[in-house]
Amino acid sequence: MIITLKRLLEWIILFIFFFLLVVLFYKMIFFFNNWLTPFDKYKEPKGRAIKVIDMSNEYGMVSSQDFIQRLKIYYLLGE
Repeated sequence: MIITLKRLLEWIILFIFFFLLVVLFYKMIFFFNNWLTPFDKYKEPKGRAIKVIDMSNEYGMVSSQDFIQRLKIYYLLGE
């Protein structure tokens, strides 16, 4: 099997072109990911937003019974 210099050059150009397209696609995905994600996703919302649920009691821990009760209500109401 004889591989000519022209054929080898075509394969190298194809590989370089493919590599550049992959890098460009990666950069586009990275750019859109940074553009779509919020800067601080844990900040307090503005406006009339309220806190829906408080998962801790006065000791900073959640009892399993409270959690199970809330889960039963959630399934019962079909939310």
